[in-house]
Amino acid sequence: MTRRELRKFPGVTVVAATAAVMTLVVAVIGCRSGPDLPEPTGPTGNPALIGAAEPLLGDDRNAVAIALVTPESTRYALWNSGVDDDYEIASVTKAMTGALLADAVEREEVTYDTPVGSLLEPLDGTEIGEATLEDLATFHSGLSLWGPDSTSPGRWFTEHLLAGNPRSIDEDEMYARALADPLDTKGAFNYSNLGFALLGAALEEATGLTYDELMQQRLFDPLEMGRTTVARAGDRNQRRGYTESGRRALPWNLDAFAPAGGVRSSIGDMSTWARSLLTPDGIGNESMDVVRSDGANGTGLGWYTRTQDGRELVWR
Repeated sequence: MTRRELRKFPGVTVVAATAAVMTLVVAVIGCRSGPDLPEPTGPTGNPALIGAAEPLLGDDRNAVAIALVTPESTRYALWNSGVDDDYEIASVTKAMTGALLADAVEREEVTYDTPVGSLLEPLDGTEIGEATLEDLATFHSGLSLWGPDSTSPGRWFTEHLLAGNPRSIDEDEMYARALADPLDTKGAFNYSNLGFALLGAALEEATGLTYDELMQQRLFDPLEMGRTTVARAGDRNQRRGYTESGRRALPWNLDAFAPAGGVRSSIGDMSTWARSLLTPDGIGNESMDVVRSDGANGTGLGWYTRTQDGRELVWR
């Protein structure tokens, strides 16, 4: 199997590939610890998958959902969870945002070389405005993780520790952070949530659709992912997890940063997404085709690539 063919079988969490077998594992784990928390129920599902996974899970967990997706079948292993229970999928959201970029390029709404400043007026004529959409999607724009806090240094970390979740960042502050960022790593890999926030905003401008509408119309609806949504603060029905100390954690409603990590999904829908990625013409598959290499490792549109033991792995 060629490197190109291997790139066509991505793993949402991890891919294990040989010349004869391609398998994809999707794992969503809600962890918690503390003396007053109930013990997990289960497991239910495929005995072989349960047996392989259980020694790796540890004791500090509440809910675990695992799917093993191959071209032929999907098998589940579930602890205190159902196939339709929703989880915060965090930065796996970036792979979905990357799929939206690849789709917009195919529709000729943008190109990978489109400067972000040509779409986002507050960035027009600035250094960060020269970054291309590919730069943002492959973490080569020079932007830092969250960008400089434009109002109070350290506020992010204070609120994260006290509230158990990141605070919402609106569009104005997103732009302020982007304009204040020194871009110290421009042209080199540097993981950035801020970059994906800008990418989502740029796709909104290019398409005339909101990020939520783009996700719904171009990804969730076509794949019939009915349990997958972009989390918003007004939704009072979101499941809540637990912090490491056992406290109930607030949901992550990231507002302008939603394209970097704001999607909630179920293991059933994530398996549907994975199967699309395993299909050569499936939605999202082309997001692995743009790869910027840094030696043995590289980045796709929200994905990572790694060459290991003669195989190319695509993972998130």
